[in-house]
Amino acid sequence: MIGGPGPAQELRYHVEFPERPGALGEFLHTVGIEWNVSLFHYRSTASDLGRVLIGFEATDRSSLEIKLRATGFIFCRVDTNPALKIFS
Repeated sequence: MIGGPGPAQELRYHVEFPERPGALGEFLHTVGIEWNVSLFHYRSTASDLGRVLIGFEATDRSSLEIKLRATGFIFCRVDTNPALKIFS
């Protein structure tokens, strides 16, 4: 996961995906093609939820978050987390 700085306008989120076939496809279809996915780190914990750290190349946070809310998946903004700045 450590690979240097991401894009200058990267917005990072933690998203909880239901562990079921097609969940990622539904998420990407709902979010749409306006933003480039610049980071995707999936973590399975053998539960009914998969946890993903996802980054988008985006300048308009409000438009992106409208789409994220439309997915119905739980998400939170993490690009202000000091721990992530250590690896940037």
